Amino acid sequence: GTGIMARERGDEKPLPWEGRVAPLEAPMEGRGLLAGDVCYGPTCDPPRGGKLFPLPRMSWTRPDKEELLEEAYGEITPVPNRGVTSQAVLFTGRRLNVDAFPKGAFVNERRALLTKRFDAPPNEPGEDPVVFKDDGKTYFSRARACMKRLEFLDLDWCTRAREGDFVVLASRVGPIWTSMTNKVVGETLEETKEYARASLTFAMTDNHLLAGEEMVAVHWDKATDAVGFEVCSFSWPQHPLAKIGRPIVHYMQRKAASSFCEQMIEAVRFRRFRMNDATGKVEDVTMAEEL
Repeated sequence: GTGIMARERGDEKPLPWEGRVAPLEAPMEGRGLLAGDVCYGPTCDPPRGGKLFPLPRMSWTRPDKEELLEEAYGEITPVPNRGVTSQAVLFTGRRLNVDAFPKGAFVNERRALLTKRFDAPPNEPGEDPVVFKDDGKTYFSRARACMKRLEFLDLDWCTRAREGDFVVLASRVGPIWTSMTNKVVGETLEETKEYARASLTFAMTDNHLLAGEEMVAVHWDKATDAVGFEVCSFSWPQHPLAKIGRPIVHYMQRKAASSFCEQMIEAVRFRRFRMNDATGKVEDVTMAEEL
């Protein structure tokens, strides 16, 4: 139920879904992404490497919320083709077109199926199989709540804090915790009779080791009641330390995407909460309230 794609544009080996969809002619519009000084189009230059100083905030211990919020600042680093992380629509056949991503960017994607389905043999010959499956509406609501509260980022080697549109992450590589600042540039909910999709998109700021964009999304196919979670990003090294340690950075990006999916699976399967669409807040609920 999971798939992964992580590579740099320009590799010769094609990906399974290449050529199945047409390239995006323009980034997604009307989905809450920032305009203004943030570069959109394919003619925009890729980000230049940043300065060595000031160094990112590093520590030997896991930073607490107050320490993280001290790093809640920074300007979005302009990158080309912002918005292409939102290409895929799971369960519908609309897949990623890797050629829509900026040349030279490291593209990282991971998906996870959050719901389960079991088709039991029929009781009598000629009868239809007995289908046991999770309730998609419940799992979609739980996943939206988990995404809004950024609980998929709560890992033993990663932590986060949010203030307004700033989301500060700290991850541990070896004994060292490094803090990096993102800014929320899109938060969407789209729903039809057949499909629903909620997404959260981050842009990396100049207070970050990398430059680029990351999107997380929850998809619900109402026909099958299947619910999936997707992580998709593209990036370049921005700080010289990231450029020097590029293999380690790419390893940590792959590890992060996989861990976010695992954390989301655990959250929606073993906890009960939902989004209140009237207030936009997350509510803890009982089993009886979910029924």
